[in-house]
Amino acid sequence: MGDSKNKSFKMFKSENSKVLSDNISTGVIRPILLFSDLSFSPPTDVWETEDKICIMMEIAGLSLSNINVRYESGYLVIDGERKEPAVLKDKKIQKYHKKEIDYGIFTVKIKINKRVAQGNITANYKNGMLTIYLPKDEIKKTTDTQKVSVKII
Repeated sequence: MGDSKNKSFKMFKSENSKVLSDNISTGVIRPILLFSDLSFSPPTDVWETEDKICIMMEIAGLSLSNINVRYESGYLVIDGERKEPAVLKDKKIQKYHKKEIDYGIFTVKIKINKRVAQGNITANYKNGMLTIYLPKDEIKKTTDTQKVSVKII
């Protein structure tokens, strides 16, 4: 994953080196490779077995009240918010030496290309990992929206 980020950055930098140097020379520093001002995308794995589709998402630091999971019109939608911890708000931070943890609102929308037994979708949250199981149902086709209850285990 790191190599693809480095490759993207190098491509972006080579194509925009004049823009970047102009921004630095004028004192205007803008974030590089920022895809959204309002959200981030937590690391997510999606895999399929013979009888179900599984999703695992790394979202440490959230409470159940900050996670919303639903299945609607062929999409699994997971959204929530990771709030910034109080320790980061106590004093004005002068400089980050390393910053890898994202905070704020996120939405992940996963297209499910199989028919799913909607009433049997389960979700568990343990040690910062959200795991969702969507049992396959090749017979039924529905477009109903289903809110999925998440259990802490």
